[in-house]
Amino acid sequence: MSRADAWRERGNYFSWTPRSGDAAEVQIFHVEMGDADAPPLVLVHGFPTSSIDWFEVAD
Repeated sequence: MSRADAWRERGNYFSWTPRSGDAAEVQIFHVEMGDADAPPLVLVHGFPTSSIDWFEVAD
């Protein structure tokens, strides 16, 4: 399995609708990793595929 396939399989989408303007609902991709009891670390990025760059670091 490729790195991209592994990243995609571990992720999920959630729907989000901006409150301002007439913006349409968007699908946000996210991956949850690590110990669920540990404090969260959120890695935010702007480019749609940037989360794959953090996949091996976070894992």
